[in-house]
Amino acid sequence: MNQGKANDLAPLFDAYRAVLPAVIATMRTDLLRGNPVSSWPTVKPADFASPLSGRHFKSVWNMAYAAFDAWRATLKDTVRATITGSSLDEDTRTVLYRVNRAGAWHVPGLHLDWQVTDTGELVVPPPKNKRKEFEAATIVSLPVDPQTMFLARHIVAHARTRHPFPNLSRVHTIKLDSPVAPIHHRPGSLFPWWVRVSTLHAGKPVWVPLTRNPRLDTWLGQPGAVLAGNVQLHQGTDGQIGVSLVVKAPNVTERDGEHYLGLDWGACVLFATSDGRLYGRRMLTRLRELDAVLTAHTADLNRRHIKWKTDRYYRVLHAKITGYVTNEVGRVLNLIANDTTVTGLVVEKLDFRHGGLSKTMNRIISIAGRATVKKKLDRLTETHGITHTGVQSAYTSQQCSHCHYTHKSNRRTRDRFRCKCCGLSLHADINGARCIQARRSDQEINTSNGAYKSGRDAILRTLTTRHTQTCHRDHTQRTRPLTGRRDGQDQHNPALATTASPKIP
Repeated sequence: MNQGKANDLAPLFDAYRAVLPAVIATMRTDLLRGNPVSSWPTVKPADFASPLSGRHFKSVWNMAYAAFDAWRATLKDTVRATITGSSLDEDTRTVLYRVNRAGAWHVPGLHLDWQVTDTGELVVPPPKNKRKEFEAATIVSLPVDPQTMFLARHIVAHARTRHPFPNLSRVHTIKLDSPVAPIHHRPGSLFPWWVRVSTLHAGKPVWVPLTRNPRLDTWLGQPGAVLAGNVQLHQGTDGQIGVSLVVKAPNVTERDGEHYLGLDWGACVLFATSDGRLYGRRMLTRLRELDAVLTAHTADLNRRHIKWKTDRYYRVLHAKITGYVTNEVGRVLNLIANDTTVTGLVVEKLDFRHGGLSKTMNRIISIAGRATVKKKLDRLTETHGITHTGVQSAYTSQQCSHCHYTHKSNRRTRDRFRCKCCGLSLHADINGARCIQARRSDQEINTSNGAYKSGRDAILRTLTTRHTQTCHRDHTQRTRPLTGRRDGQDQHNPALATTASPKIP
């Protein structure tokens, strides 16, 4: 794209950034007032003194609604986990679950439908599209108790402190729908794809040519893959503008089989699998190198009283760190997905952190790691048919994957795990991956909320009970393994002499 066309498109970014926060604030107001949030515009560009046309404003509304809907879905997940880990009675939790599923935390005078059984008991009714087989008299609408609604609002207010409202005032990518950016295909020409972008000046569109992209051709060559009805405009820090086409491909069917792989992930070893593989062992070395540069530069900025985000070199360094984490996560998960025998992945609800890195570095890689892993796992479901399940992570680093004995002394070093009861000895991350894999179908542990102390205590009690049922030894005074042998042999259970040598791809 030449500089003249880039100059014509640049005002679009300023106009979108100016109106996006106001639009999403309108949606937030509707949510807090208990009004339904519409996916179609309920206001006009003139209400915000915006120079955008009606067609451009619809693209703005779609962007804001997509961000709002994703934020609301994350909020629902957090609220549901809080309800599950609470000590509320079953009836109250059932009502809270239904209120949360509808996102009706702030709806005044909320009524819920209930089905009346033959014994007069109230139960959750079937979906409305399946109620034809039930008589209308069996469904009643009852108001939700005000105290229960107050509790629902209290829970969601706490969840909002963990998930702030989306801030779209600094977006560098805008999504244009087909009415303002139609795509034209000209096969056989030097530029096979052209995008006609409407600008802020009526009747003066910009034609943007797109060079041939082999990756795009590969995606479009897949069965059922078509171009989506929108394009993305990107504005770099240097002012350059790029255009990307969006491909809509059908989801791949889920893989058959029952081979579920547990994944323990972190900064030291990026991913450890339950079958003994370690990936990304050199990642921490690279992060330490970048951390040394980051720490020195931020200290210099602090001495000069310069805000970090206003410094160009800090932004470049931040992007380099985020890009490195993103690329490593994608590379490793692609390697795992290429194993055609794997049908599903079981991951813990954790993030990237390491004690040997600075607080700033841990914050950067934690945010980048969580987002990247989540997006990549969702992408593997679409492209490879590999499902993924999240489980509670509490005590996976201290729990023995064989006998369930859980104690912090089982893991004296970062890499080695040795059970003080059965003598199991192997790499600590592999043991953690096996514990994670075993929790895939463990409803008793997964229903406890490990984010709170009460939930972690409940998980520890469950693990202790399971261990006690299989081992009658007294662990209250034990500070050393049952045997002093270093080769992993144990007189209590010789079959567990497993000083495992992990596979390092």
